[in-house]
This record gives sequence, structure tokens and C-alpha cells, in this order.
Amino acid sequence: MSSQDNGTRTINQSVIEIPAPVRLDIPGETQKKNECLSSKSRRSDWFGNSFGPLAEYGKLKKTQFIMGARNLEGFPEHLFDIFDVEQHGYISIQELVGGLRLLWQRNGKKKDNKICRWFTEYFENVCGKNSDIHLAEFKSALDDETFTQNVFDLFDSDQDGEIDIGDLTSSLDLLERSSTDTKWFLWIEERFNISVAEDLKITFHHFKKALHLDKTFFAERFFTLFDDNGDGMIDMKELIAGLELFTNGTVADKLTFLFRVYDIDGNGYLSEDEMRTVLKSCMEESKLKLDDQQVDELMEVLFEEIETNHKGEIGLDQFKAFLSKHPGVTEHLSISAAHLFKPPVSKKNKVSSCIPKRLRWEYIKKNPFKVFFVTLYVLLNAALCIWVGVERRHQGGWIILARINGMCLNFNSMFILVVMMKGLLTWLRSTRFGKFFPIDQHIIFHKCVAAVILLQSVLHFIGHLGRYITTDSPKFEVWEYMFTTRTPEGWANGSAGITGVLLLIILVVMFILSQPSVRKRGFFELFYFSHHLYIVWWVLLILHAPNFWKWFIGPVGLYIAERILRLRIVNRARYGKTTVEEGITLPSK
Repeated sequence: MSSQDNGTRTINQSVIEIPAPVRLDIPGETQKKNECLSSKSRRSDWFGNSFGPLAEYGKLKKTQFIMGARNLEGFPEHLFDIFDVEQHGYISIQELVGGLRLLWQRNGKKKDNKICRWFTEYFENVCGKNSDIHLAEFKSALDDETFTQNVFDLFDSDQDGEIDIGDLTSSLDLLERSSTDTKWFLWIEERFNISVAEDLKITFHHFKKALHLDKTFFAERFFTLFDDNGDGMIDMKELIAGLELFTNGTVADKLTFLFRVYDIDGNGYLSEDEMRTVLKSCMEESKLKLDDQQVDELMEVLFEEIETNHKGEIGLDQFKAFLSKHPGVTEHLSISAAHLFKPPVSKKNKVSSCIPKRLRWEYIKKNPFKVFFVTLYVLLNAALCIWVGVERRHQGGWIILARINGMCLNFNSMFILVVMMKGLLTWLRSTRFGKFFPIDQHIIFHKCVAAVILLQSVLHFIGHLGRYITTDSPKFEVWEYMFTTRTPEGWANGSAGITGVLLLIILVVMFILSQPSVRKRGFFELFYFSHHLYIVWWVLLILHAPNFWKWFIGPVGLYIAERILRLRIVNRARYGKTTVEEGITLPSK
């Protein structure tokens, strides 16, 4: 056996290449990580720069935070990156909740941890107890206003409804610099409620259930090793002492612990197969890429150098001596609490995974008013369809298809205006009835109603096109119905066909240019100006549909009044002219 400076070992003309260590979980790791992060742009800088303009005198109110979380592009991604420092694209529930508990404790809120339990239950309901959280699920959670409010409360140390921008960025810095083991330690504190249950005695059943250790072997071994006095129960001192091994212990300490996990009879020896399992566990954590042949060769090196007993087993003392002699091996065999205590990812039920998130009971339970509002909207459309279908049941399938969608379009083309009346919605929010309406999601509802209008417009067009093709009238061709005013159809001089085609074209253009991909590519002006076609669209709709004005006259009257009240000249008459008399430059923190 020969050892070379480049980390390559040669045995029987075979080469085992050990990559550079991905992560060292040793004392001083946090210091090195801090130096690395301070040498480049901090992730927290984005939050300071983005929320700074929204803050007043360096203070950010809850409503401003929620508005920024909803409207600032990149907010979910940057906040997710604070937790996912290693850029895996996912984080465990344990790491997330542990990080949130770290923020909670930083602000002196060590006793009441209901909010941390709320986050645990939220993600366990959405993702499953042992599942990882991906960016898409994290972004979806931020759409929930209650979730965003609770995130704000974590930073609001004095609970006065405001957070200091400096405190926000420093808290995020602390979170980013915290090791994975620290977050896992805090998650375990959360599971056992250590801060308020110092005299608690933990049974094996409680230990296994709290840490989600489904594998009985590991649960029993961890419990036995933590139970120093052998009384069959773990007290808080024993639990904390065992867990601190993973946050403050050296790699050698952790490998020794793993050695003892597999030393079931406690005689201080492991067989070759047991030792192979230990090494494979270490390599999974450090992401050391070795195939089975290389593992066998590494085991051969290990057993050639370490003196074994008469049964060919390696003793703990000999193993520790080998590690002290070859510190380069120790560097690559990293063991963390996240690896030892993380249970296998639970397989989601195939049926439930096919159900959209917003149709699951967990979502319905957390958003009753939103679900009620959507259900009411669907039932109104369904009622209109049934009513028209019954009234026109003798007129043929094409006419029924056109008419039921036409009636729904009367309602939806009015309703899409209502959900964008900011003044009306702001007033409604201030009333006692505001809490029963999902006012903060009005833009989402506007988009959903627009998609419904597009679908119903296409079906309405298909219905009329089918009627034109199958009609027995010899007077007009299909193209004359669609592109001329010669036919008697329509409220204004036979214009039903041509106005219908124009309405569909305008709707398709507005829908395409309003997609997020258009705006993200720098074509916001296309979205902005194309959306002003709504004026032309409503004028044509009044000419196209003889009864639409009856649906539209009330809401459009309110809309016009709201627009007048928002004019600058009206605001000046109501509130007077505002002038800037003096500007003072305040020192930044």
C-alpha cells in the first residue's frame, strides 16, 4: 500500500480516487463558512435593498411585508435560498422548522413556540411528515396570507407590528450561516419542547414517534446510546448531551457514535460487513462517489492496516487509531444529525398525489372562505348553464352550446371588472364583511375569470359556427354570417358575426400578452398597452350581445366613478396640493 500527496491510494494496481471533501462538519466550520459568505454578496442584501423603499424610517409594517412578499419578484426564491444554502433545490421539513425556531429564539421568544408548531403542522399536512420541501411548494405556501403573517411574526421581536430592516437582514444572515446540524438540533428541541419541559422523561415510544424514526433498529440503537444511566428513559440532560455531539462534536466523535450504533452487543467490535455499512453511510452523507469495487478495495486497505481480533473484527480503539493516523480519510467521512436522524422519504399515496393541492382537505380546511367563494362562483355559472339549457332544450345542440356559454359570458364579462375595482375592494376590506371575501387574492381571481372567459368564448364561437354550417337557409354562406353585416343577426344592424370574430381576436391577444413569460422577457409595455384593449372589447361586446348592457350598466357605473375619484385634479380638490418643503438625508444603519 502506498499513499500519495494527491489523495490517491494504490492497491493491487487499482486506484481509489477520493474527491475533495464536500462538507466538513468539524469545529471551526461555522467560522470558515462565515468567512466564505462575507467574501461574496450576502443573500440578505437582496431583502434590505428590496424592502428598503417600502419601509418608513427603516421600519417595515406587517401590511408592507405581506405586500412585498406577494409582489416583489424573486422574493420566494431568495427566501428559499436562505434555507437551502447548499443549493440542492429542496430542504427537509426538519431543517426549515429548525431554522424558523432559530429566528424565534433570536428574538427572545423561547417559551411560547405555538408558531413553530404551526409551521410544522402546515408542511406535514401539505408535503407529508418525512418529505422534502421543494421551491414550488414553498412558493405556494407564501400565497397563503396566514403563512406570510406568521413569517413576519418571527421577525417582529417586540410584537408591535413593525420590524427593523437591519434586524431583518441580520436575522437572515444568522439563519444562512447556521449549520444543518444546528437546525436539526432546534427541530428536535421543538419536537420534545425542551425549553419548557426540562424535567420531562422520554420513553422509547415518545422518542421514536417524535423523531419520525420508522426503522425500529435505528430508533432502539439511538435510544440506548442516549440513555446513559440505562433506566429505560431519557431525560433532557441525556438527550441534549447526545444531540450536542452532532452540533459541536468532531468528525471522529460522530464516526465513533456510528460505530457504536452498529455494535449491537456492545463488545467494541464490528465485522467486515458491519464496517462496510458504516463506511457507506458516511459516503452517502459526504457524497463520496465510489462504486462497489472501490468500496471493497477501501475495506481491504482498512482491514490490512487495522489489527483485527481472532474473528476478523475491527475494534473501536483500533478504528480510532486508524482515523488519527489518516486524517485525510476522516475529512471525507462526514456524518451529521441530518443524515442519521432523517427518516426515509415517505412515498405519497398515488391517488392523493394526483389530486390538485387546492382540492385537498388540508387546503380546504385552512382556506374556508376562499373555497366557499370559488364554489359559489362555480355554482352560479352552473346555474346559468342549466337555466339556459332547459329554456333552449328544443332548439338543437349547436344553439344550446352557443347560448349557455353566451349567458355565462354575460355574467363573467361583468364579474371580471368587479374583481379589479381597487377602491370598492379596499372599502369592502374595511367593513365587517371583508373577512368573508378573499380580497387579497383578487388579482388571482381576475386571471382565473379571464381564462374562463376565453374558454367560454371559444365554445360560444364553436356553437355558432356549427349552427351556421348546419343551417338549412339558402340565403347566406358561412363567411357572410361571420364577416359581414348582411344577416339579420345582432343587436346593431346584423353585426353579431363580425363583432364576435373581433371579440375573440382581441381576447386571444390580451390573454397571450398577459402571460408572465412575456413580462419576464422585458416586454411589459406589450402587456400594458394590449390590456387597454378592454375598452374596445366592452364596446364591441355591447354591440354583439343584446342583453349584456343589463349586466354591465351597474358595475361600469361604479368603475367610472372610481376612476374619476382617482384623477389627480379630483384628489387635489379633495385633499389639497402637497408640496415638499425640505429633504433631510438620514444616516444608513
